[in-house]
Amino acid sequence: MEATGDQLERLNTELDEALVSYFDLFTEYQTLHADLGNRLKNGWWELGRSRYAMGAGVNTLSQRQYPASMTATAHYHEADQHSAEETSPPAKDAGAQLHKRTKGAGEKEQSKKNKEQQPQQEGDGNAKGEGADTTEATKSDNGRERWKDPVNWFGLLPPPSLRVAQSEFKSAVEVVCSLTTVKRKLQAKQEAYTALLEKKQQLTAQS
Repeated sequence: MEATGDQLERLNTELDEALVSYFDLFTEYQTLHADLGNRLKNGWWELGRSRYAMGAGVNTLSQRQYPASMTATAHYHEADQHSAEETSPPAKDAGAQLHKRTKGAGEKEQSKKNKEQQPQQEGDGNAKGEGADTTEATKSDNGRERWKDPVNWFGLLPPPSLRVAQSEFKSAVEVVCSLTTVKRKLQAKQEAYTALLEKKQQLTAQS
């Protein structure tokens, strides 16, 4: 009986700690959720200001300005601890992660090979030809770099409010990742609390 009493006391302490930890996470979740709402609201507000500054018409900022091919600048990857361990070394904090897309080593190597395979001109015109090719390649690279920024899809001189809207939406994506991580922690805390509560009920029934 004394051992059972000690076990119940420890379980009560663990239940209290788990509950306090759960409410701390819940408070953090509510704060992030409010932050997400504010960032989205500010983003849409600045987007409306941009439409007004760029002139009347519903097509000033619309899908009609989207390029034919688009590449996401960020992607979202969600994995639990077990799947993360199977595919890569364990991370410090399992959960939602935001990864920036970068040019892979394979793409760089292929680009290098393509440049080496280009035919070279002979004679005096060789230097001029190479210079022209280099200039054209530089212009092409600069053009591609410019179009990577979605703000440039809507004009050469977009209004400042459009960049503010872009910044707000980017921040919203990061907040969503944090929200997902906190939500997963909340679920884990809830499962742990339920397990402790069931264990306490079993001990109480035995006593």
